[in-house]
Amino acid sequence: VDKMIFFIKPVIYPMLLNLIAIVACTVPYFLASAKETIHKDFPFISDSGRQGVAAALFSLFFTLYAFIFFIILTLRFEQIKAVYSNRSHKCLHAVNTVTYCIGMLACAGVWLLANFREKTAPEELMKVHNAGSVIGFALGTIYFLLQTIFSFFWKEVPGRTLVVNICRGIFSSLHFAFLAAFMVLLQNYTNTFDMTMRKNAAIMEWIFVFLVTLYPLTFIPEFYKANFKCTVDFSGSDREAHGNNPRLVLHESGVATNRHRGSDEQNSRLIEIEETQELLADDITSDDNMLL
Repeated sequence: VDKMIFFIKPVIYPMLLNLIAIVACTVPYFLASAKETIHKDFPFISDSGRQGVAAALFSLFFTLYAFIFFIILTLRFEQIKAVYSNRSHKCLHAVNTVTYCIGMLACAGVWLLANFREKTAPEELMKVHNAGSVIGFALGTIYFLLQTIFSFFWKEVPGRTLVVNICRGIFSSLHFAFLAAFMVLLQNYTNTFDMTMRKNAAIMEWIFVFLVTLYPLTFIPEFYKANFKCTVDFSGSDREAHGNNPRLVLHESGVATNRHRGSDEQNSRLIEIEETQELLADDITSDDNMLL
């Protein structure tokens, strides 16, 4: 096989992320509860990943969660980039890139908190877990806030509606509210060791995590208008010159339809978006299709 082509429907990834989040939070919790290794009354989410099978599944599911989040960030970045590829909007390109980098750091934070946990890592490495929590929670909140703000300026994105933007604003406000409540209650628990404070902090954490996971669902109306094609080429005429590395090409194309009905006729306007980004250096030579 000289070339593989993967057709990606971005609309499935926000739904997949929510499914993984439910599994990642509940399955380790029920396993740990069955073995009585955690408090059954609203423990922190990471308490489920302390030991045994529950710890392994916690790491697996949240690592997968971070990976799916990375895919969503990348698809969103490419979508915005494609819409404004033929326009002189340097500021929008810069904002899109900075937002994407913040989201990438948030994904890295989720990976850190998933793989460095209490009683599965030496005490000194718990600082890595705590740092991952801060990076994942704080930068994730900032990423979605930026998406909310700039959604009002990215007016040419197919599928964009005012209702979706308002929903994003509501989610971002709730993110900040529950994150602030979680941090205050956690700090109070650290100072007083009051179990009521601990329980309330855990409740805030659970709500915050699911609110963050629900936010990407607001991308669905815009993702529905886009299709991505990822091409991996294993051949090329200049392959010897560039080594044996394959080339990966990400091609984004979307169609948005705007229909205006008159008394006698109906007019349609199609907005077509196409972009090809080369990530490695080789040439495409043949067609073998595979559905992702």
